[in-house]
Amino acid sequence: MKNEAISFAGGTYTKYGLPRQLAPSDIEAASQSGNVPLFVEAGNQADQPEIVYIMVRSADCSFQPYARQQR
Repeated sequence: MKNEAISFAGGTYTKYGLPRQLAPSDIEAASQSGNVPLFVEAGNQADQPEIVYIMVRSADCSFQPYARQQR
C-alpha cells in the first residue's frame, strides 16, 4: 500500500506519521484490508480504534500507523 486510505470497521484511516518499531506483545491482528493484515494496540477493544497499523518491515518490526478520520 502506498499512501492510500484504508477502510476498516466502518471508518476511514489515513497514513499518520513515521513508521514505529513495535514489539509483538504491543499489537494484535485485527483484520485485513485486501491482502494486507491490519493490527491494533494489544487489548484495544474499541469498535473503531483511533490508530491501526500495517507492517512495513518485518526485519525490525516496523509498523506504519494510520489514524481514523473524523467525520
